[in-house]
Amino acid sequence: MIRAAVGTLIPGIASRSDQAEASTAIAASRSLRWRAFAASSRAPAVGGKMHGSRSLDNEAFPFDELGAWAKWVNPPKTGWPRRTSMIEDYYTPNLGPEVMAEREARDFRGAGQALIGSLLKGVIDRGIPLRRESRARTLIREGSRIVGVVTEEADATLRIKARKGVVIATGGFEWNEQLVKSFLRGPMTGPVSVPECEGDGLLMAMEVGASLGNMPNAWWMMSSQEMAAHGRGKANYLIGNQERTRPGSILVNRSAKRFANEAVSYNALGPVLHNFDENTHDYVNLPYWVIVDSRYTSKYRFFTAAHGSGAPDWAVSADTIEELGNKLGLDGAVLHDTVERFNADVRSGRDTEFGRGDATYDNFWGDKDFESPYRTLGVIDQAPFYAVKMEAGVLGTCGGPRANEHAQVIDWKDEPIEGLSVCSNAMSSPTAGVYGGAGGTLGPGMTFGFIAGRHAAQQH
Repeated sequence: MIRAAVGTLIPGIASRSDQAEASTAIAASRSLRWRAFAASSRAPAVGGKMHGSRSLDNEAFPFDELGAWAKWVNPPKTGWPRRTSMIEDYYTPNLGPEVMAEREARDFRGAGQALIGSLLKGVIDRGIPLRRESRARTLIREGSRIVGVVTEEADATLRIKARKGVVIATGGFEWNEQLVKSFLRGPMTGPVSVPECEGDGLLMAMEVGASLGNMPNAWWMMSSQEMAAHGRGKANYLIGNQERTRPGSILVNRSAKRFANEAVSYNALGPVLHNFDENTHDYVNLPYWVIVDSRYTSKYRFFTAAHGSGAPDWAVSADTIEELGNKLGLDGAVLHDTVERFNADVRSGRDTEFGRGDATYDNFWGDKDFESPYRTLGVIDQAPFYAVKMEAGVLGTCGGPRANEHAQVIDWKDEPIEGLSVCSNAMSSPTAGVYGGAGGTLGPGMTFGFIAGRHAAQQH
């Protein structure tokens, strides 16, 4: 069994000792340094934590330790790296000019950049060879065993043999339009992952008879399209998480009405966007927008716009809520009534429509300058008002080849395909799409990466 992010036990996946051994190995690496962080999004569930979590945040990592390899790490989607960890942002946001100057000079990076930089440093320190710009396309099979992979590099096709086996760790399939339409449970319009996640590992595994699981599900995340062309000519979608959870913001659908508790877990909010009206034969909550006012933008970052600088270029603005609604193609009068009802609830101290602010998790991602529920509840009443169109986005998909307790890919008879393992978002998630909180994809992904590598190393 493996201990999931929410703290529940998922039977039949990996042993408790596997999880402990993986955690010990990760903690022992000098490149990875961790601290507990983030409230549990599944606090009411059995094993959940009402006032804490099992999420971990890696410390900011100095990219100057990577040397020439630093340039090969994908840049942040916002265009600039954060110099602090998430836990520093939340608990100690003002580290002082000397600390920040050193971090700028040494190219410190937090969040996902820190994690990838730390892992890459571990690879470099151990002299493990890496192939850049190399796209795996086909698995090489001899009899019943996978013995290598065919890759594309520049104008060449290479056959790379693998004595111990092949581990698929190619991420999800969220950037492959055909696979998205074939498998996901509803519309997905704004993936926030890197555009290389096109399901290459899934396609290779399917070709050799891998069984699949959890295919309709994804790690849902609200996003917004910043630009039409970014990496490899594809659109750039930015995460829209705290934009919706801080006080003074709401989400509205095509009917100009709120449709959910804006401060719930992003993964839980995703399926709400798939609510289907059998009469209109359409998704009633798509498209949707985040609405804020100038009080909000004066204090908080709003996507790429720093606090005090208004809104990003792709936002719509107006001097009244009704005018804003009309500009969006909504019923401006209805939007005005929606905002007024929300403001009245804020003043009374409780969201009577959706209970926003009732849960510990709701308030964690809000503004800790206030007491609950006002960490996430705030009136929207200062012109100008702003709206940004949001997308039904994902952090990544979480369906793929099924695996056994050794991370070996299994076929439809539940027999392992010898020489083939899987981990990360490329695999059928061991938590079956349940998202325990921040890091709910990374924890199982790293654990099964460890298990896959250990098992492959033990092969003769």
